[in-house]
Parts: sequence; structure tokens; C-alpha cells
Amino acid sequence: MKKTKFVEMHKVTDNSIKKTRDEVILEVPYSIYANDKYITTLFCSPENLEYLATGFLFTQKIIKSKQEIKSLEIVDGKINVAVPLDIGNLLKNSEYYKKSFKDQILNDLHPIDESVYSTIELSVTKIQEIMEAFTTRSETFINTGAAHSVALMKDYEILSFTEDVARHNAVDKVVGKALINEINISKMALLTSCRVSVEIISKAAVMSIPVIISRAATSSLAIELAKELKITLIGFTRGNKFNVYTNYIKLMSE
Repeated sequence: MKKTKFVEMHKVTDNSIKKTRDEVILEVPYSIYANDKYITTLFCSPENLEYLATGFLFTQKIIKSKQEIKSLEIVDGKINVAVPLDIGNLLKNSEYYKKSFKDQILNDLHPIDESVYSTIELSVTKIQEIMEAFTTRSETFINTGAAHSVALMKDYEILSFTEDVARHNAVDKVVGKALINEINISKMALLTSCRVSVEIISKAAVMSIPVIISRAATSSLAIELAKELKITLIGFTRGNKFNVYTNYIKLMSE
């Protein structure tokens, strides 16, 4: 499925105006339903929608495993997921799920029952190397400048890579892919090209991901929540530099 499209535009350079075409990223609305009950509408890149829906339902705590998905159907901008009837009570207050995850967390800074703990050891040099490889992997960003990239990394190898027009969708896609393929990601690091918000910290925590490494900045509330949940948060990973905002692993200098 196409992730971009070409649009007519006028390019201005100094005093000249030239009519041309530009490649832009596609953003398409898909509404998510559980047992035919509306939950929310995600504005996303129109690919890996099964991963997106699965990851979203898991990080929103509507499902606990992929086995709870009895069927998943995508038709005309609607993703309908059939889940066990005993999960239906979670949807009684549907307005709760229509809120952004950030709004939910601002009302409850302890959405995760337990802290994320890991004995992972990471090399400073190899973090820099893997992030350089990660940054150059996104063709959609290179072509449009508008895509967010997210990946899972283990033993300095990128095991899963996704892109989306929205950063939280990209996280849900990589989480959903891991769930569907029954991959344990509790010993992995989440790599991102985007600003780390409290929403991303929470989604990582639901999956017990102990390390987040971003090329971009982070927010104060994300740092606060990372401390609460014992998640290692690294930002501004560019070239031979990065910032360690919280650290609960062993960082080796070599």
C-alpha cells in the first residue's frame, strides 16, 4: 500500500516561483471498534493496520494478549476487532477510551502496576552506531520529511521497524507486530526518531520495554514518568552525543 502521494505545489527560491510537484505523506482516518463498539479514530499511515489495531488495543489495556483477538476485519476505513465478551465491561465508559492516552495519564500518573526493571548492558559507542543506521533507514522521512520511525533493537540489531505519520501510531505498530508474532520484547530497546512524550513512555511500559532511545527531545512529564516506572530514557542521540535523562541499566563507555 502506498505511503505517499504527489501534489501540485509552487516552489519559491529567492525571487523565483516555480510550479512543480512534491511528495507528501498520506494521512488516513481509521476508526477502531471492539465488538462493534466505537473506541476511537486514528489518523495514520495506511499500512500495517493489523499491527496498529493490535498494538493500540494492548497499550490501552483493552486486550492482554493476541489470543484475545478472535477476529480482525478492515473495511472502508473501519477496523473491527472481536474480543471476548468478558472484556466488554472495559468499554462501558467509552468516553475514557476516546480521550488521548496523555489525558488519561495526567489524571493518573501511575497507569502501570509495576516498575519496568532490566539488567540490560549497553555500549555507548554501539548506541551511537545503531542510531545512525536507524536514522538513515526511513525512506518515507527522506522523501517527505513527515514520517516518524520506531524500531525494536536487541543485541545492537534492529529486529522490527515501522513508520507512521503519527508517532504514537508507529509505536503501536511495532508493539502490535511483536504481539502477533509472539516476540518477547522485555529485553529490547525502543528506538524512535520523534520527541518522547508521556504517551510513548506509557506504551513502552505496558510492554515492559526497559529502554527508550530517541534522536529527538523529551518532555518533563515523560522524564517524571520514566523515573516512576524505572525506564531508561535517552534523547538527542545524534553523532557521538546523547543525553541520558534516567538510567536504570549499565552503560559501558566502550
